[in-house]
Amino acid sequence: MDSWENLQAGAETAALDKDCVVNFVNCSNDAGVEGEIDTIGRQLKEGADYVVVAGDYKEQILDYISNNNLSHKVSFLSSDIKDDENMQKDFADFIEKTNTQSVLLLTNQSYGKLEELLNEKDIYFKTMNFAKFSFEENDAFKNYDIYAIDNSSEAVYYLDKEMLKGLAYRDDYSLGYITISHLLTGKSVDKLSKNVPVYYIVDKDSMYSMEMENVLFPFAK
Repeated sequence: MDSWENLQAGAETAALDKDCVVNFVNCSNDAGVEGEIDTIGRQLKEGADYVVVAGDYKEQILDYISNNNLSHKVSFLSSDIKDDENMQKDFADFIEKTNTQSVLLLTNQSYGKLEELLNEKDIYFKTMNFAKFSFEENDAFKNYDIYAIDNSSEAVYYLDKEMLKGLAYRDDYSLGYITISHLLTGKSVDKLSKNVPVYYIVDKDSMYSMEMENVLFPFAK
């Protein structure tokens, strides 16, 4: 699942646990910020007790909330850019401790800061798109240690099979669950991502700890 699907799954689970109704409304990318704002207004008019926006146009949405005195009804949920920066620093330190010399990073977006940090540590670094990489046909990278930044079940599978040496895992499922839980107790979610871990860095040895099992296998009973 991707980040949005994990976030939605967490929110749905919380809704079941807390006996409340959560509706998910998608806004077309072509609609832009005006479409986002129109969607917020429409949901409020249709009786939503609270609207949480998880998407683009953060600054514009926050201005809309402030200018219309809607902070008691609408919040924008996002991870701070600092979360990514801190993750990259922590992941670079983690990789350095494994004494690797050549890193292949599988991810679906660029992480320039991580490359910069690894270069400073004299660790050779290459990156590839996770979805396009074949673990079965990776002879070209047989001298690389493979790491990933991903939150898919496939990434967890390859970590378990020791095809990945380490994984930075974004925990959107818990963020979705805790968002609903906070709203039902009257707590603000504006700075929730700063108080809830967004990324976990894990290897094969740590993935089956109690904490990480709850993160990596949220549907396991």
